[in-house]
Amino acid sequence: MCWQQLATDTWAKMRRYLRPGSKPQLAIVDLQGLPLPEQVLGDRQVLMPPGRVLVLSALGTIEDEELDRLGSHHVKRPISVADVVATVRNAMGRSCGQ
Repeated sequence: MCWQQLATDTWAKMRRYLRPGSKPQLAIVDLQGLPLPEQVLGDRQVLMPPGRVLVLSALGTIEDEELDRLGSHHVKRPISVADVVATVRNAMGRSCGQ
């Protein structure tokens, strides 16, 4: 298996997996419908290095310029799953099976 995945439906659940010693290689944060996205990304700054976070931006949440300032990888909606996978591969600096 190339990557292990874990999905959660709340930020509170995700935080449990971002504690020292158990952090994933990359976290994907989907801003669409996320309550308090600014707070989540602020917490993320403490829990994960920005280069290990991919943000799926959504209209009406956080501006691209702010995401650039925070240093996280980010992509705009609409986006295909294939594009998310390609962005993850690029962010991790390697590809699966190649």
